[in-house]
Amino acid sequence: MLFPDKYEDISKNVLSIGISILKVMKKKHNLYELYTEVVQNRKDFYQLSFEQYLITLDFLYAINKIDLKEENLIKNEIK
Repeated sequence: MLFPDKYEDISKNVLSIGISILKVMKKKHNLYELYTEVVQNRKDFYQLSFEQYLITLDFLYAINKIDLKEENLIKNEIK
């Protein structure tokens, strides 16, 4: 879900998934390598779908937290 409500599991929220992605991103990552690392590092019972992963990457790109360079995702540093 893009917009949370009181009945939604917080682990399905774009912000929660985005935090998980940013915690894993320490270096350049391939799109699929990053997905497998995020799925392995999430400690909830909810299985992250690839579609929700892509929606979250779109969100992180829109708020300028990640960038795409030469087919690799990189984390933008705070300036």
